[in-house]
Amino acid sequence: MTSQKQELHLFSGNAIIPHKSLTKSHLFTTISHVQGTSPTWLVNYLIDNALYDTCLLNEGQSTRSSVKSGVVFISLINDSKTYEAGLKKLGVDLKSIPQFQFIDLFTDLFTKVQPQEPQSIAKLFDSEVFPHISKTKKPIIFIEGLELLLLSTQITSIQLLGYLSQLTSLSKSLFLITPSDSELHDITTINTQSSRQHQYHDFLIRVLHRTNLNIALRPLSTGKAKDVTGTLTISRGSVPFEGLDGLEILEREYLYLVSRDNSVKLFFR
Repeated sequence: MTSQKQELHLFSGNAIIPHKSLTKSHLFTTISHVQGTSPTWLVNYLIDNALYDTCLLNEGQSTRSSVKSGVVFISLINDSKTYEAGLKKLGVDLKSIPQFQFIDLFTDLFTKVQPQEPQSIAKLFDSEVFPHISKTKKPIIFIEGLELLLLSTQITSIQLLGYLSQLTSLSKSLFLITPSDSELHDITTINTQSSRQHQYHDFLIRVLHRTNLNIALRPLSTGKAKDVTGTLTISRGSVPFEGLDGLEILEREYLYLVSRDNSVKLFFR
């Protein structure tokens, strides 16, 4: 790799999460990935930035002071240890930050959710999620694993979008982390509109019509390389983001490398 190492910026003005603009505008972001491009490293940096407006990938953005925003992380596929370990390597002890909350829907999920009873999912959100999110100080919310509900229960894409809309109203910024492997939503293999793949495809399409920002992690089209893990593409969503002082999304593409020690390097493509 001969390209110069780059910093991570999603917005003009060297911003990642535009904290000042979130006092005026809501930001809805998708982070999509496929097999072989786990987004965990990126999510760790985004959590750090959501809490402190810092990022160890960027020069001059490593000094942490006070917490800038509350953060709620909702997961249906991981427990809290996954992110506690990753953030600890970045110097952030999530357990010691009262403004950070992890809502674990992964543990005992299918003792609470009955696949044939969509109303059990409503009970899950009404008891385990919504009551634990502050209605006065809106947090930045991350949610991952919603596809698990679409692919393993009888919930519809419209019903799931309803829960996502409620999370939007409770947050100042919402990050949806979701896989986009073609096997999950390839319409050429879908037999009926009621199939699980059709519901997931419909969900993704409807979500993409609501987003301000889309981040996509993909492998190299040429296959694996020792010095490149994959590509990170930043693009505007269907809904314009109205930032303060002319703030705008920087559409760009990086190559990224995640080393064995989990250190990360970014390069412009």
